[in-house]
Amino acid sequence: ITKNYYASQDIQDFYRNVWGGENIHIGMYPVEHATVTPNYILEASNRKIDLLISLLNKFTTFHSGNLTIADFGSGYGGTLRYISDKCKKSKMDSYELSPENCEVNTNKNMEGDYNITVLNQSFLDTQKPKNTYDVIISEDAFIHINDKSELFMEISRVLKPGGFLIFSDIIMTHKENNRTEEKEICERIGIERMETLVSYNTLARENNLTY
Repeated sequence: ITKNYYASQDIQDFYRNVWGGENIHIGMYPVEHATVTPNYILEASNRKIDLLISLLNKFTTFHSGNLTIADFGSGYGGTLRYISDKCKKSKMDSYELSPENCEVNTNKNMEGDYNITVLNQSFLDTQKPKNTYDVIISEDAFIHINDKSELFMEISRVLKPGGFLIFSDIIMTHKENNRTEEKEICERIGIERMETLVSYNTLARENNLTY
């Protein structure tokens, strides 16, 4: 379902021409109102990546480190290119199920000197050895996966001891009207349910990941 969603020409036109052309994740927007342009959306996307980098800097020598990083559900790959500009020594794998997104990602990587491998495959089965990655990142991609236990088992398997998983996702809060909204979202993108902060913390603990 997810693969077919991104195969739509309308969706591709939207993300390339409206959503900034570098990312497909949800950005971080300032409170004040502004004229929404592709560049405004791109800045919001990069603001979110800056937050991700700030979290990495709390735990690793990120800027000087020689890290192995994976992006699970990388879309157009803008996150890894943005990170690579700040940490060129790191080796990066970009997992993306959509061939259309991978094509955009590959073409953009060729425009610069990026040590990024684009992998047109599911991150549920990376086919990598145990303890491969220092860091796994993901932005708003886990919502598409129904079997989160399978996902977290693979994350735990390929993440090195002492490594870090940093991700964002669209989750449910406990507001009364959210169950109606959840049903509509699930039907639209073809998933069974949405996770909560509590359920993600439980998945982490069950797979030897500490928060």
